[in-house]
Amino acid sequence: MSERMNPQSSPQTAPLVFKTGGMVMLVGIWFLLIGLALGGGSIAMAVLAPGDSGSMWFRVALFVFAVIPLAAAVFGLLLTFGGEHITLDRSAREVRIRYGRWWTWKRETRPLSEFHAVELHRQSTTISSRRDSSGRPSHPVRLLSTGDEIELANVGDYRKARTIAEEVANYTGLPLHEATERQTVVREAGTLDESIADRARRLGEEVKWSNPPGDSRIELRHEGDTTLILLPRPDRKLTMEGLLGIGFLLLIYGGGLAGAAYFIGNWLDKAGIDAGTGIWPAVIWSLPIIPAVLILLFGAALLIGRECVAVSPRMFKRTWQFPFGGWTRKIPAGEIEELLGDTDDVILRTDRTTCRVGFVLNKKERRWLATAIRYLLVKGPPPVQIERRSNDQKSDLHT
Repeated sequence: MSERMNPQSSPQTAPLVFKTGGMVMLVGIWFLLIGLALGGGSIAMAVLAPGDSGSMWFRVALFVFAVIPLAAAVFGLLLTFGGEHITLDRSAREVRIRYGRWWTWKRETRPLSEFHAVELHRQSTTISSRRDSSGRPSHPVRLLSTGDEIELANVGDYRKARTIAEEVANYTGLPLHEATERQTVVREAGTLDESIADRARRLGEEVKWSNPPGDSRIELRHEGDTTLILLPRPDRKLTMEGLLGIGFLLLIYGGGLAGAAYFIGNWLDKAGIDAGTGIWPAVIWSLPIIPAVLILLFGAALLIGRECVAVSPRMFKRTWQFPFGGWTRKIPAGEIEELLGDTDDVILRTDRTTCRVGFVLNKKERRWLATAIRYLLVKGPPPVQIERRSNDQKSDLHT
């Protein structure tokens, strides 16, 4: 756990101060108090025990038992020495570190020139070879130097961590390396609030339009200054994987909750409550039925729905189209600061939100989609006439 001090000072010359290790100290205090209570109680009982010969072994046992909680108390005491007080001083061009949150047992000063970047990273509590979303993630913010790093903060909320990282980068003048996805994005200090389009124009980046991959089922349409990109529905393989996933979830959650409902019914019967009459059957069996229905609805929506992306220099819109309606999400183009295509989805990020599109696409199609969105944000409609084939639901681009 980390604690951020003067958060308003980054645009000024006042130092930035961070405190880390608060959670470690709380754990140490807990070990210290519990250890002293148990160990001290055991020693007190040994001293106050009756003095007959039969109680001698009892006293020895109490003294031996006291060693364990007292060792835990020593461990807790050592943990209370943890934590750091880190000061970033732009005027002095140095980083000052005081080790120990309550009392300082070591001081260190390092020049700011030793560090070459600010890093925003993503860590998960679950180890997996794939992108993990099951564990609660944390987002450390670090100063990077050659062969070393200093962790300034570690928070669970991505938006808060991003704000801290951008503030540190702007304050120190160091570039920000954001590695919260498989693709690392590097942004220079002073340009962190710059949109994709503004950055491309400032740097004179060359953006080119290209047709979708030849074997793609992506459709293109043109409406004024907006280009519509209709992504395909899941293919047969992805559909089968989705059906298997839905079946697995129903088996695990539905089966588990059905078992829980059965045991609740038995428990109520033993308590003298007739679980088979009144509202009790509806209450009990709603436990497995409601989650099962929600899983089926969500899975069916993903399998039969279609994702549509509408892009212009003014606005980005992602719409999920369903037979019974749709759901649209809008992001002003001027707020989009990052666009990632070498990930499991195409990701657009702003300071306020993150939008993922194209989960049904393969790697080649995702790269094309990211390139196309970048072009449409920077230059607007492509210099081609878009026509749609009505037979196979594909589009050809004709100059």
